[in-house]
Amino acid sequence: MAVVQELELDRARSNPNFQCWRLSRGGEDEAHASTRLPDNVSTAAEGSYDYLHARTSLLDNHLRAQEDELYTFLEGSNAVHLAHIGPLHASNAIVAGIARPQQVDTNQTNAQDPPLDQSMAKVERRNADGPKEGYHFLISSGSGDLVLVDASGSSEGEPSPLKVTKIDGRPFCIAGAWQPRPGLLRAVVWTLQAKSDTQGAACNIYALTLTVDPQLTLSEGNAHLLLRAKLPPHAVVVSAEEDAVALAVDPLKPDSSQSGAASAAIPGAAAEMEGMEDDLPSPRTLRAAAERLAQYTSEQPDAGPTVQGQGFADVFSEMSPQDEGVGEEPECVVYCHSWQRHAPAPETPSRQETGTASKAAVQQHAEAQQQPGGAQDGPVVAAEITCSPLRVLTGQGPSLDRSSALFGLIDDVDCAVISMEIAKDPARPVRLQHVASIPALAYVATGKTQRKFMLLGLPGSGVAAVIVEANRFAYIYHSTPPSQAHGSHQVLDLSLPREASVLGAALDTRPSVKPALYVLTRDSIESYDISA
Repeated sequence: MAVVQELELDRARSNPNFQCWRLSRGGEDEAHASTRLPDNVSTAAEGSYDYLHARTSLLDNHLRAQEDELYTFLEGSNAVHLAHIGPLHASNAIVAGIARPQQVDTNQTNAQDPPLDQSMAKVERRNADGPKEGYHFLISSGSGDLVLVDASGSSEGEPSPLKVTKIDGRPFCIAGAWQPRPGLLRAVVWTLQAKSDTQGAACNIYALTLTVDPQLTLSEGNAHLLLRAKLPPHAVVVSAEEDAVALAVDPLKPDSSQSGAASAAIPGAAAEMEGMEDDLPSPRTLRAAAERLAQYTSEQPDAGPTVQGQGFADVFSEMSPQDEGVGEEPECVVYCHSWQRHAPAPETPSRQETGTASKAAVQQHAEAQQQPGGAQDGPVVAAEITCSPLRVLTGQGPSLDRSSALFGLIDDVDCAVISMEIAKDPARPVRLQHVASIPALAYVATGKTQRKFMLLGLPGSGVAAVIVEANRFAYIYHSTPPSQAHGSHQVLDLSLPREASVLGAALDTRPSVKPALYVLTRDSIESYDISA
């Protein structure tokens, strides 16, 4: 069994002397360029869906960062097009066309599941003698289908989409994909499960094993349930060499998925769900509780300040309305699933591993072994690292650097930037490293009520983070040394039309280029020079 580890922060990266952010003007040479897209950006159809679907649709970043390139999906006249829109090339290029979601055969799709946004993953092409220069694109229309196309556009004809049936025909989004060897493709996808009378809302994360022929036609193989989470993954990293995937998620507790079914099976719980209070405390219990609280509560009006220990305090009024959401930020546990046989498969939890996350991993692994294909072809949990008690501030997902992903954790008022990558060491298959701390970012982010995306800069770059609002402004926070008491930040006017809304954003802080912010609207891609 994978031993549960805990994330340790490098306190040398914190800034105990920090006082405040100071507003600075941008340089005079800052440039803003706007490029018109050939078609409008394609988004999932709007509707009255459950909270999980609505939240995912609202916060989806339609600007897909894959290695050092940016992509988005555009509405064509006859199909949805995957378009390459930068940053290395000034002109837009159509990479592939896929059938519209409504044109995909939906006979096996659950009618209660609305379609999701289109998704894609860039897969390194491999042949018999190892890696080969070139890539494939694995694309989903958001309606439960997959298609593989050549990134060079040299494919003869257009491959037919594969309808994935082994995850109940649900619509899914691609989180990552890799080719461990020629003819074999693995894809990590997630589906959204709406809350019902028998089960709670969940994000189910699967690993699909597919076969690929020379014409890039996909055939369905095994499907393994990796995890059940509360939300889509915060960050994902895959490795073809190690045949593994690392997922940063907010996992469901072992009994969360069964709470609805258990309530239905227990008459008392079912009655309570329907508003029937069959399990009220006895009058004696209520009377004893009231007596214990009497010394802390007063019915007299507040007469002003009192000496400590000689007055009354209403314990039910100490939390202000704006504090009611505190503590609701997502949790974070990192799991590494490996198809390498050196990773031991868990069977039963040990006495030392009694944590909630560990029990969840064991249960989820047991469920995975029951999927088609059996345990022989399935992944095992090679590592588990909990970030508790820290909560997630931003899950950036795949960055412009393919080898790792960044996400931010709330460290008091600061943001601890964590790098996640898959290592070659079987003893430590996934590496979490505290690479930077952004002082007071978690604090200032709470005041940005219109924020839509929070992007993290690569460690060592001049830009630490950018908060992008839904329409008007972006806030740029420059890197601050641990010994510096003041930080520098800028307010960037996006100069968008009043009716425009931000659909996606990406931050490019690679050492080889000038720092740039890219903002996607319905019909344009905006680029901003944000040099310090």
